[in-house]
Amino acid sequence: MNRLIVIFLLFTYNSNAQELIINYEKLNKPDSIISKIIEKANATKSLKCSFIYTEKNNSNTIEVKSSGILYFKKPYQIKWEYKSPKQYEILLNKKKSLIKEDFEINDFFIEANPSFNEINNILRNDIRNYIQNSDDYLINYYSNNSEILVQLVPKDNKSSLFFQKIELFFNKVDFGLQAIKLNTSYSDELYLELSQRYLNIDTPKETFKLK
Repeated sequence: MNRLIVIFLLFTYNSNAQELIINYEKLNKPDSIISKIIEKANATKSLKCSFIYTEKNNSNTIEVKSSGILYFKKPYQIKWEYKSPKQYEILLNKKKSLIKEDFEINDFFIEANPSFNEINNILRNDIRNYIQNSDDYLINYYSNNSEILVQLVPKDNKSSLFFQKIELFFNKVDFGLQAIKLNTSYSDELYLELSQRYLNIDTPKETFKLK
């Protein structure tokens, strides 16, 4: 039985590696690209974009698909306006997390959803914590004609309890973050796509309030 498990794991690893080789070229000297991504992140003070959030189970069947508008403003302000399939809003800042649903505003316990919590950490924290000299992840860098892929695999058991792999996709033209993919330890796949990105536009204070 142990031998069969080892063979299966080796086959799975080789299949994944082959997929990456087909679609991306591994970057052995990524320093210049890392610098450009960090420079872009540092220059981004606010963001408004459309999002599509997709969650698949281990049989590759879509269980959840939602879309809406995402607002971000440094430091630590994020608002999710869900438009489809149901309208509701989630507001996150340094002091509180709230949700507005069916005209009611309540506390939102983001820690109860590790995947959504991790996505928000990626959006509002220093990107260097994820793509450069991370204490928590083994990092590999890949590139194709249109995007840069930064792949993170947890080093410690604590992180791997929730995630097998995190992938960050950056636009190759402006080096902005355009997608996040999480492979969870319970075999789900979560994909957040960001499009129609507007950077550093005037964002009224009312945007980050629930009424």
